[in-house]
Amino acid sequence: MTGELTALVFGETFETGSVTLRIEDKDSIIAITRYDVDPETLDEIRDNGVDASTLSDKSRDLIHNAKAELDKATEEFIRSLKYYLDCDSRISESKTFRGPTRIEWSVDQASWEKCPYDLHGGHAVMRIKENPDFDVRTHLHNSLAEPRYFPYAMRMLNRAKLTQDIHFRCLDATIAAEHAVKEFLATKAPTLQALLFEVPSPPLVKLYGSILEYYAGERSPYLGSIRKGVEIRNVLAHKPSPVTITPQFAVEYVRDIELAILHLLRLLYPSDAVIRYQYEDKLKCKQAHEEQLPREIADKRL
Repeated sequence: MTGELTALVFGETFETGSVTLRIEDKDSIIAITRYDVDPETLDEIRDNGVDASTLSDKSRDLIHNAKAELDKATEEFIRSLKYYLDCDSRISESKTFRGPTRIEWSVDQASWEKCPYDLHGGHAVMRIKENPDFDVRTHLHNSLAEPRYFPYAMRMLNRAKLTQDIHFRCLDATIAAEHAVKEFLATKAPTLQALLFEVPSPPLVKLYGSILEYYAGERSPYLGSIRKGVEIRNVLAHKPSPVTITPQFAVEYVRDIELAILHLLRLLYPSDAVIRYQYEDKLKCKQAHEEQLPREIADKRL
């Protein structure tokens, strides 16, 4: 893992399930898990060195399961960095966990041996913003214990930011908005989960309007953008000729959907300093852009 990580989290240990993770430095994450291994299997792994071709099925299964456990924990950890702590959104999901890495074994965590397996691990670029208003370590621990983001919605939003096709950018952002409000309502009212995910849902404008108001006490401030996005999605889905979308609209629409999703997270976790900071910071950027836009247009006219 490469990039700019705040020194506040270097060397910090995080637990997720049976895996211990540590951000060693700005270039690496170390993940450790423990297994009870009988002496015969340990001898076989030790004797094979890095050659996995002659391992027994039992040893192969052990190494495969350990790798799968480490991969899963590391991916969840990186997603917490990426989505919860608002790391660089330019990282594609398909590229986040690609590239060579090492997997080693030890009986005492003092002397380490290479594992006999053909392995590939992860590579990503991460940037965490330091902020005096909250402790990065504490909030990251909390996020790993209870993920405070909408996993599928955030992945779709990230894809919307990355795609160059403005039509797919709007479609992916609208899909992200739909999944986010469903995940919000399923968390807020668990009895709704089957209705939300197993049957056709109410219109998206209703979900962010009267239904959100019923369960959370307020409507989304971004209903206008959501309504426009739904109209565009319907045209793209049902008409052979695509609707005209300007690049500026696509960028602003994705930004508004991100704010709508962060607004949902604020309603769900009102005391979370990281989410509050993200929402307020991005809202200020939106307002500054809108204030600057008329001046730029006036300058061009002159």
